Amino acid sequence: MVNRSPEEPGRVHITDTFCRRATVKDGKRVTVYSDTETRGFCMVVTDTGSKTSTVRYTLKDGPEAGKQVRVTLGPYLGSDGQAVAMYRKEAAKAIGDAARGIDKAAKR
Repeated sequence: MVNRSPEEPGRVHITDTFCRRATVKDGKRVTVYSDTETRGFCMVVTDTGSKTSTVRYTLKDGPEAGKQVRVTLGPYLGSDGQAVAMYRKEAAKAIGDAARGIDKAAKR
């Protein structure tokens, strides 16, 4: 995990409270918020109110080395207060797998 400065544009500490309150930025259809705690973990918010957890990573090996990949982890439902923690763990695993040459996106 890489700690990021919360002052960086688009970077926030993604929590269940943040996700419940998150909205798109004025005039935008989609806003992507990147987490300050887990590099690559993001929350995508649309103007229709949809909120989805994703992970971004760069492929390290193989014919597509250097390619950036975004994988959808699942919708943010927010009813139990555990969604962000669960998706953050999935994101960390996907990033670790990618570092070992395993592409989660290719498995789907």
